[in-house]
Amino acid sequence: MQNDPIYAPVVLVTKITPMTAATYGGRAKCAQRLIRLEMPVPTTVALSFAAVHQIATGNVIDLDLVLPHLRRRPCCLCDPHLAALIGAVLAPF
Repeated sequence: MQNDPIYAPVVLVTKITPMTAATYGGRAKCAQRLIRLEMPVPTTVALSFAAVHQIATGNVIDLDLVLPHLRRRPCCLCDPHLAALIGAVLAPF
């Protein structure tokens, strides 16, 4: 029996970040593909669906997992329906 990988709740999206669309969403995976193609992509942090669920149920995630990766111009890619939840946690920038 093969063990399923455990993914971090928050990751910096890079060429080599282990991630799946099922864990972080298609938009985060698309950002990773653009980075691999050396397209100009702002620094991007992806939240797992588990982390978004925690936020939606009122549990605050550790922002120290997110904020160190974001410098002056953060970019948050997320499902439009979840933008308000995540935006409320990361705003204002």
